[in-house]
Amino acid sequence: PNGWFPYDLESTTTLPSWKPGTDCCLWEGVGCSNSSSGHHVVTALDLSGFRLNSDGIHPVLFNLTSLRMLDLSMNNFRGYDIPSVGFERLSSLTHLNLSTSAISGQVPIGISKLTNLVSLDISYGCIGIEGAEDDDYEVYAIFLFGLSVPYFHNIVANLSNLRELYLDLAMIVSPSA
Repeated sequence: PNGWFPYDLESTTTLPSWKPGTDCCLWEGVGCSNSSSGHHVVTALDLSGFRLNSDGIHPVLFNLTSLRMLDLSMNNFRGYDIPSVGFERLSSLTHLNLSTSAISGQVPIGISKLTNLVSLDISYGCIGIEGAEDDDYEVYAIFLFGLSVPYFHNIVANLSNLRELYLDLAMIVSPSA
């Protein structure tokens, strides 16, 4: 079937192991550790390649303030804009991967507050083709969903622990002088 992304467009925002009333630390893609109070806390969310479909990144994600690793790569956020606020709440993050996720918009300035980041991947969002048939020919439109990085220096200036930075096809925008 035609479509700009090679995934079923039906919304799929959870995995089969994500059952209400079960221990989320046993769910696929979720990593936990014990807190000082003896409770489990979610420290990793590795959803890379699960082919999830969603109308953007839900703000509830930013309640997982103990996350050290967040990988949303190779999923389909349908070209929706990245949230402008929320990432600054994930101050424990060391690894953030949003590549190949069909997310668009400007990289939020809140990412500049993630001073523990060691790895940041905001590579291309998605390149896809949508086709339509006419009586005489086929018409195709090419879409590029990705992230732009205005004020690049402001985003990375405080990321002193950053060792890996991936920006493939990200649009770096310099302010006018």
